[in-house]
Amino acid sequence: LLNMSLINTILSLLIAVTTRGTSSSYPFSTWMNFLSEEISTKTIFEIIFPGANKAGMSFEWEQSPSTTFSPIANDDFAPDLQTLGNIELQKDWAQRQNLGMYEMLMNGIRVLDLEFEFDGVDEYYAHNGLYGLTINQVLDGIYDFLVEEINNVQNEIIIMYLND
Repeated sequence: LLNMSLINTILSLLIAVTTRGTSSSYPFSTWMNFLSEEISTKTIFEIIFPGANKAGMSFEWEQSPSTTFSPIANDDFAPDLQTLGNIELQKDWAQRQNLGMYEMLMNGIRVLDLEFEFDGVDEYYAHNGLYGLTINQVLDGIYDFLVEEINNVQNEIIIMYLND
């Protein structure tokens, strides 16, 4: 059953985007500010936010000190992943994003699905069979975006869905 209010919201936002400029002039990093007139009267449930699943598993994770398996990976595929043997295949499988945290936000992502796991020593890592970015690496990317954006506009929000 389709919600007509939601459909009307989507259509009005699409019309606003197409009438305000081409895709080459569309400011993905500040899309909420760009559409502030259209979305200011909407509730959070009436806006479709671009999001990233397992956002902490980006190309940046290779800079992370760990490429070890998550010891309590709750992923049904983790045992199969271990049998691959080749760490490059394992990394390719575990990676979910090809942009870093800052780059995702600059490209318009506003919902971050983040799964963290404590390594048992001193650090929280994003995980997807293998450890990904540390929680500090994730927060650094978000901070860099917010600091840059605050200097330009103040109408962007980031929604983080955190779980383990």
